[in-house]
Order: sequence, then C-alpha cells, then structure tokens
Amino acid sequence: MILIEVDVMNENEIINWESGRASCVNDEEFYQEILTVFLEENWNQKLNDLFTAQDWENYRISVHALKSNALNIGSAPLSEKAKANEMAVKEKRYDYVREHHAELMDLLHQVESMVKEYLGMTD
Repeated sequence: MILIEVDVMNENEIINWESGRASCVNDEEFYQEILTVFLEENWNQKLNDLFTAQDWENYRISVHALKSNALNIGSAPLSEKAKANEMAVKEKRYDYVREHHAELMDLLHQVESMVKEYLGMTD
C-alpha cells in the first residue's frame, strides 16, 4: 500500500488538472460542471456523519464513490486515500479507518479548496 504524505505534496501532485480535463474529453466547460458537482456532494459532512455513527457499510459505499469521483477530477492522491479506507472497512479493519479518517478529511478539504479556487469561488 502506498501512503501519501499530504503536507509534502505540491498543488500539481494533489490535483492533476490536465488529467481531470482528459477524463472529461478535454471539454473545459464539462470539466467545470464535474468539479461543481464534486463540491455539491458535501463529502465532508457525509463521511464525517457516517464515521461518527460507525455506519461502516455506508461509509465504505461513500468512500468508494469518493474514490471514483476524485479520479474523475484528477486527484489520484485523494482517490488512493479513499481506496485505503474503503479496503480497510471491507476487511473489517476499523482501527485503520479510525487512525486515517482525519488524514482523508484533511486531503479532501485541500482538494475542495483547490477546486473552489480553480472555479473562481470564494469560501
């Protein structure tokens, strides 16, 4: 398993904008729609609520969806962190999830901030 240290990654390593656009057939308008939908999913709230409730099955389903969506926007690191948590739940390694959920949320917050900046949105 590859562990990614978020604090040593630069912006281009967190989101590869070209890769994200490529997943949208290099259509910038479509890519911006996908980025907007990504933000509207409210991943932070959803995942934190499921984590707090220890609703592991729905947490697994949600991080699986986040994994795919992160790849679609060009964030392989976020996708990999989501995948690690997904696999941990699937294997009933809940201690791993408890230890790494905050890292996933920190990276998610970084990605969301970068997407907002890319779209010209302010917090």
